[in-house]
Formats: sequence, C-alpha cells, structure tokens
Amino acid sequence: MATIRANTIFTNAALTDDGDVWWEEIGGDVLAHLIDEKGSHWTPASDQKAAHPNCRFTAPAVQNPVVDPEWDNPAGVQISVFVISTRPHQDKAGYVIHPATRRAIHRTDHVHS
Repeated sequence: MATIRANTIFTNAALTDDGDVWWEEIGGDVLAHLIDEKGSHWTPASDQKAAHPNCRFTAPAVQNPVVDPEWDNPAGVQISVFVISTRPHQDKAGYVIHPATRRAIHRTDHVHS
C-alpha cells in the first residue's frame, strides 16, 4: 500500500465521499455511499459492485518500498525473475493455473502467508 500512497492513477475504482478510492477486494469495510466506477451513486443495496473487478492503478516505481536501489541505472540491472500480473484460474483440485501456459503453478493449500 505504500506504493500507492500518492501520485497514483486509479481506473475503474469507486470514489468515497471524502475523495479516496475504494474497491471491493481492497477497500476495507463496505461504506454507506460511494460513487461507482461509472460515476453513479452507489449504496450496499445497489445491484452491482461499486468498482469494476478489473480495477487497476499505476504509480511511480520509486514509490515502491522494495524497488532495487539501482532500478533506474542507465546501464541496466540484472533481472532474476518476471512476475506475470494476471488473475489465475483455480481448478477443482486446488491448483492455480497459469492463464498463458495453462499449466499448474501451485496448490492453493500449500500457500502460506
């Protein structure tokens, strides 16, 4: 959350009455009133979610507290891993399936936080 504390552009998010952004999967408690992602008034009694399920944000890399100190080195930095940002599918056996390769990534019951 530190990455998105300022200088951040949000898309498809709901807007709180005090001007903050909110969406179902990260916004915390459901509020009594929001402006939904389409610009309409929203309440918990509304038929649709306040924010689009594909809500996104973009923020400067320098705001990421774990960005490599050499991230903007003109000579480049070593890349040791690629992170694919998609919503993986979980099959009936509990395996998370990579959307591009359609191969199992891991079992969800083996993931620890």
